[in-house]
Amino acid sequence: MASKVGKSTSYITKRIALLNLPEDVMEAIKNSSLKPSVAEELHSITDSSKQSHLGSLIVKRHLSINNVRDLLKNDSLYSENSDTPDMRRELRGFTKSIIALRIAMNRLGAILEDEEENWLIYEFLMQQKRMLHSQIDIIMKAKSKYVKQIFR
Repeated sequence: MASKVGKSTSYITKRIALLNLPEDVMEAIKNSSLKPSVAEELHSITDSSKQSHLGSLIVKRHLSINNVRDLLKNDSLYSENSDTPDMRRELRGFTKSIIALRIAMNRLGAILEDEEENWLIYEFLMQQKRMLHSQIDIIMKAKSKYVKQIFR
């Protein structure tokens, strides 16, 4: 079939696999509101309701294939882009906290460059920088746990 159509075998296989997507996603492909190449990215999701939801989100926000891949790669980013304003607001608190700590860590790094001569101050500031870094990790893990609890 691939040689008759003039396409590769993997292309044909991927297009046939689109038939396994939910009806609303296939309808969006038929209506040309969802590109088949973008819809192929939905195969990594096993839950058909989640496929439908993400498919409608792609159509609604005109997401590119790279945007979809990013959403699938970072489930928490997918949560932040959900249609629930309350959820976005709650996750925004996590994000703002992470940004504030990163700014503090960068400013501390700038101070460290000036304090390389005094090793006692330098070591103390490096310890503070490591603590900020660990706090960022803790907040990111908490955000991830929060998102997982919401989607259960």
